[in-house]
Amino acid sequence: MSVRVLLVSVLLLAACARTPHASRPATNKYADASLRQIGAAQDERNPTALLPFLTNPNPAYRREAALAFASVQEKVASPFLLPLLRDADADVRRAAAYALGQTGDSTTVDSLRVRVLLEPNGLVRRYVQEALGRCVTRRTLPELWRVEVLNDTARAAAQAWGLQRAAIRGLTSAEGIRRTVLLLNFSTPLPDRERLAAATALARTRGLDADLAQLAGAALLRLSSKDKFYAVRAACATALGRAAAGTREAPAALARLATKDADYRVRLAAVRARKPVWLIDGDLALLQ
Repeated sequence: MSVRVLLVSVLLLAACARTPHASRPATNKYADASLRQIGAAQDERNPTALLPFLTNPNPAYRREAALAFASVQEKVASPFLLPLLRDADADVRRAAAYALGQTGDSTTVDSLRVRVLLEPNGLVRRYVQEALGRCVTRRTLPELWRVEVLNDTARAAAQAWGLQRAAIRGLTSAEGIRRTVLLLNFSTPLPDRERLAAATALARTRGLDADLAQLAGAALLRLSSKDKFYAVRAACATALGRAAAGTREAPAALARLATKDADYRVRLAAVRARKPVWLIDGDLALLQ
């Protein structure tokens, strides 16, 4: 190869090489004095110092103050957080909903339910519905499904989060089970995380085994074997274990899941769900 050809080749390679971008220093939000004040008030759990920031003209300060109250969890802030559910900034509305849910103030249920109906942003609506699930009581549990989802997948997805949060707190009912099954059988399947939220609501249902078997048995059998998301199959296996006494097909379905499911996490969930049955059956081979 001639020197000239070699030189041209080197120049072409140099021209094609990617020029590295100059690294940019990371932005430190606490360079802002007001954000430092909010952070300090959060660390000190000082609601009095945080409250003025909830009405600050700067939406970044309103958002950070709301998130700080999610950590402080003082119910005294609820009347000041509720107006932020109507804030012009969607991030502020989402932060306010999250903070109200973390506070768990049952007096905010009516306002949260109304906001579920009016909120135009799907992500914010999900946070509002989740907050509702964290705040309802046994008496106000029906507020979770007071707003009909009809064929609106986004509203159905939000409702799944609310039902899950209530079930985790031990709040459910026969109607709550029925509503959850409707979401799992929705005409347009919900996204993975929302299907998991609904399945988890059933898995965390306690004291209603007969209702679980009657109202959710068919859906649990179908999803535990056919859902594409392993975590949904695992949650359905757990729920099937609770419904096994009232669902004739459940023991055999759990046995299949424990031995044949492609994901070890689903097999483990089925093993745990069937453990009382094995103590009777003596089917120790499934434990290996």
